[in-house]
Amino acid sequence: MNFTDKHGTPIQAGMTIRHDNGDTEKVYATTTASGDESLGVMATNPAYLKNHPDCEIEYYDLSNFNLKEWEIVQEVQP
Repeated sequence: MNFTDKHGTPIQAGMTIRHDNGDTEKVYATTTASGDESLGVMATNPAYLKNHPDCEIEYYDLSNFNLKEWEIVQEVQP
């Protein structure tokens, strides 16, 4: 699945995106429940992860968001 930000720029894993409200999220390569490759943002609370390192990390798929409210603020680092 291809995702673009509010400017039409393709979103890739490793980028940081910002919502119109100022929230920022790192984008991760994910897999959907049906096994398809996708992109998402972390749903698991980082503070919880710190105290529970064996916890499985969960992600919100970018398809759940109105990407016209998001823009890329940091490109993928080489």
